[in-house]
Amino acid sequence: MKIRSVDELVSFLDSELAWRKRELTTFKLEVEACKRDHLRKLWLRAAVPILYAHWEGYIKLAAQAYLAYVASKGLRYCDLQFNFVAVARLGDIQQAARTKQAEKHVQLVESFIRFDTEQARIPTEGIIDTASNLNSEVLSNVLCTIGLPYDEYWRAKAVKIDRSLLGLRNGIAHGERREVTLDEYRELHELVIDCLEYMKRMVEAYCENRWYLRGSALDKRMA
Repeated sequence: MKIRSVDELVSFLDSELAWRKRELTTFKLEVEACKRDHLRKLWLRAAVPILYAHWEGYIKLAAQAYLAYVASKGLRYCDLQFNFVAVARLGDIQQAARTKQAEKHVQLVESFIRFDTEQARIPTEGIIDTASNLNSEVLSNVLCTIGLPYDEYWRAKAVKIDRSLLGLRNGIAHGERREVTLDEYRELHELVIDCLEYMKRMVEAYCENRWYLRGSALDKRMA
C-alpha cells in the first residue's frame, strides 16, 4: 500500500467506507423487508458475520493506510512519536527480547540514542494484526501500534464489541445455533457504522494535525 499525501489517505478512507456502508445498508434493507419468519431468522444470522467482516476489514485497512502515510514521509527517528520508532525497530526489539544477555539489551538502547537522527525505515507489511478476532483488547493494541488513543469512545463501546458483535459472530461462525433478534441486529448495525466513521475521523485528524510528530500537541482527543 502506497499513500503519500493527506488527500490520498482521505480518498482511500472515503472509498473504503463508502462501499462498506452501501453493502451493509443494502443487507439491512433486505433483512427488514423479509416477511417470512424463517427466512428473516436466516438473514439475521447471516448478517452478523457480514457486520463483523466490515468491522475488522475497515479498522485494519485504515490503520495500515495511516502507517503507510507516515512511513512515506521519510522522517527521522527523533521526529516520530515513540510508537513509530517501536514499529521501525521491532525486529531489533524482538531479537533483544529473546536473549538474556545484558550486552544485547545495552546495545539496543545505545542504538536508539546513536541513530536517533537517522531516517526511520518503517515497515508496513504484516504490522497490523487483528488476529481474525478484533475484540476490544486487540483493537487497543492496533491503536497503540499506530499511536492513536484507546479513548473514552472506544472504552464505552467495549462491552458491545466484545459481547454482542464478537460474541454472536464467534458463536455463529463456530456452528452454534445462535438466534439474532431484529433489535439486536439493528443495534449491531448502528454500532459498526458508528465505529467505522469514528476510526476514519481519528485517522484523518491525526494525519491533518501531524500528531505523528514527536512534540506535537499533547491534547489529541477528538472533539
